[in-house]
Amino acid sequence: MNKVNFLMAIHFHQPVGNFDFVFDKVCKNSYQPFIETVEEFPDIKLTFHFTGCLLEWLEAHKPKLLENVLRLVKRGQVEIMTGGFYEPILPVIPYNDRLGQIAMLSNFVKKNFAYNPQGAWIAERVWEPNLASVLNEAGVKYIILDDTHLKCTVSSPDDLHGYYVTEDSGKALAVFPSDKKLRYLIPFSQQNQVIDYLRSVSNIADGLAAVYGDDAEKFGEWPDTYEWVYEKRWLYNFFLSLRQNNSWVKTIHMSEYLKENEPLGRAYIPTASYEEMAEWSGCFWRNFLTKYPESNQMHKKMIRVSEKLQRVIARSPAENGTTKQPPSKEIALARQELYKGQCNCSYWHGVFGGLYLYHLRAAVWNHLIKSEIIVDDIIKGAKHDWVDCEIADFDSDGCDEVILSNSKLSLFFDCDEGGAITELDFKPKAVNVVNTLARRKEAYHAKLLEQSLKNKAGHAKSIHEREFENIGLANRVFYDWYRRSCLLDHFLGSNTTIEKFSKCQYDELGDFVNQAYKIKESKGAVALSRAGQVDGEPLSVVKTIELKKAVAEIKVAYTIKNISSEEMDLWFGSELNFSLSNDKVFEQLFGEKELTLSDAIAGIKIRLNFSKPADIWRFPVNTISQSESDIEENYQSSVAMPNWKFKLTPGQNWQMDLNMSF
Repeated sequence: MNKVNFLMAIHFHQPVGNFDFVFDKVCKNSYQPFIETVEEFPDIKLTFHFTGCLLEWLEAHKPKLLENVLRLVKRGQVEIMTGGFYEPILPVIPYNDRLGQIAMLSNFVKKNFAYNPQGAWIAERVWEPNLASVLNEAGVKYIILDDTHLKCTVSSPDDLHGYYVTEDSGKALAVFPSDKKLRYLIPFSQQNQVIDYLRSVSNIADGLAAVYGDDAEKFGEWPDTYEWVYEKRWLYNFFLSLRQNNSWVKTIHMSEYLKENEPLGRAYIPTASYEEMAEWSGCFWRNFLTKYPESNQMHKKMIRVSEKLQRVIARSPAENGTTKQPPSKEIALARQELYKGQCNCSYWHGVFGGLYLYHLRAAVWNHLIKSEIIVDDIIKGAKHDWVDCEIADFDSDGCDEVILSNSKLSLFFDCDEGGAITELDFKPKAVNVVNTLARRKEAYHAKLLEQSLKNKAGHAKSIHEREFENIGLANRVFYDWYRRSCLLDHFLGSNTTIEKFSKCQYDELGDFVNQAYKIKESKGAVALSRAGQVDGEPLSVVKTIELKKAVAEIKVAYTIKNISSEEMDLWFGSELNFSLSNDKVFEQLFGEKELTLSDAIAGIKIRLNFSKPADIWRFPVNTISQSESDIEENYQSSVAMPNWKFKLTPGQNWQMDLNMSF
């Protein structure tokens, strides 16, 4: 009987910023019982990949689990892969950071597992062709991608049972295609079905490879899998089946197979990710940066911080104005914070929430801001009496933005989107207090609404229609037509209520909220202006934002001018969105000149003062998003909108000062 090589790679990962109780739960349900089961079968060889985010947590909380892994490596049962330490999407981080992240994990593996990794795990299997030369330069011999990545480059599915060589600029890399059939069989089907499939591969030719690469969380952490995998002993019985069929099924490390077998050929693999992600992103991961400007903001912040760090590293002593090199300890710390801020999970979403999880985004922002603070301290020294105003296309949309900053605050204005503050970093806490996310259409919303309607109609559900349990959330699905940020200039219709406004189902009479503003810079301040319309009549809005040195306070001066020939009856509101750790206040206040907002978890207070008494609307913005187990509601931001009603005769101005202190 022909023999088949079974190559099994398991990926262990938890994102930067995830809660300790989640790490602990996944270890208990998945990682620990998986590794303990592997220990019972010393004749079964596997390949493991641990991300640095998880390794750091295990070092601090579960060191014995790492000792177990070391024991498996020492007895030759397990080989360890490298990759980006904090699990970045490698193609979208700067070149030097790609190499640095891989070197960081490789060094950890060498130090803690006494193993020199040969292969690299590609985060979310997001592949772009120029990665081949980067990985080759990092000392990587092989990677695993989904078989769908290679199907357009090979003549037959039967040609996917081995590995191919790809290259970039003449630098080669071996690519193992992970078998989709195996990923769907393991661990959800009976063991004999997996064995039957391996037999079908062996029938094609002798010595082929069947490659499986997938997440460890499938084994115990995914819904209903703990009982199936461990209590009903699926994993134990699967390893037992492999042992019982070892006369023709050979478990082998990827690196061993690479040494013992020739490649199936050369293949140039197009840009791709795994099949399900291709559906969410429109076939290309970078499309998440188009659909979600909040993700793009994080990404461009990361690029900006990385570039600033590289400039500091590259500076000569003469450029520093001293004879000293940049301090190595601070550089190392800034680099580590930057790398943590490159963890991919917060930049996109799939079935696991990702971008929709506020605390994961907050962690990325925290690390990026910390890195930038360190770099700025190196650049500016001990000085705190500075204010910078920068104008450039920071978010790469073809239009200029403004960054106004001092030692306490950093404000990012998107002048093409209402002249709004889309990032506001409070540096003493390393928090972006505009870490928000708008409510957008997702494919699963249609499924949720359809299921809700069927239930209301008394539709009898078969087992195949069992989907979402929290169908009551269907009536909380709302969509925003603009990005939730700060200093959004609204002109409301007379029938607007807080309820309608909170659902984004109201009459907007102005064309200011998401339209372009002109920029005028002066020292320590920026004026943003737009000549627009309200209900068809011309009106101008000018908002001047000023920062003082070394103070966590923003002064905003509004001037609204009637530039029409008719009297105008106006209802104006300046919408402010802040991220306040699950704030749930829904209220209306009347005739207020001050409002204080608090985030006890982050330890921040925001005080708002108005020169004219304002009515104030307050409410949370929640999204309805999908998780691995169900549909759920997630907090995204808190709206505070002071609003005023007034009349303006032709040529008349209305002025108001709004101060924000942190």
